Amino acid sequence: MKKLFFAVLIFSTISLWGSMTGKQFGVGLGGGTGTSGITGKYYLSEPMAIQAQLGSQQGYGFALGVDVVFELPPVLYKNGDIKTPWYVGGGVALWSYDSYSAIFFSGVVGLAFQFQKIPLEIAIEWRPLLYLGDGYLTGLYLGGGGGAIRWYF
Repeated sequence: MKKLFFAVLIFSTISLWGSMTGKQFGVGLGGGTGTSGITGKYYLSEPMAIQAQLGSQQGYGFALGVDVVFELPPVLYKNGDIKTPWYVGGGVALWSYDSYSAIFFSGVVGLAFQFQKIPLEIAIEWRPLLYLGDGYLTGLYLGGGGGAIRWYF
């Protein structure tokens, strides 16, 4: 519970800073490279963003993942209500549980549904993963996925 409180505090502080400086920052729930839990996404520039996940891996242990993604032209669909950009990038995550630990590397290909009248984004992603870890956690997996629901400030 302390970890969850600390994570919410960090994301809230960054979100407040982002809204004060006019930057786009989103926070919500999601999953990514070996991590499911609280997610945040910060736009460094119009096409480039850093997204992070803090939580656990399949409900076990502690996990932290970070991705760098780039929105690519063309936007697949755009009107006054919704915009659907697609993006590519890569990421890394660390996971630890009891005596097991692993590092995950992934590619990211995603599609975002960004609502224009409310600051909400729903994203779905394909994530081929390379697991490097103890025992059964080593290997290449092409069927990985992820996604997020984020509210922007």
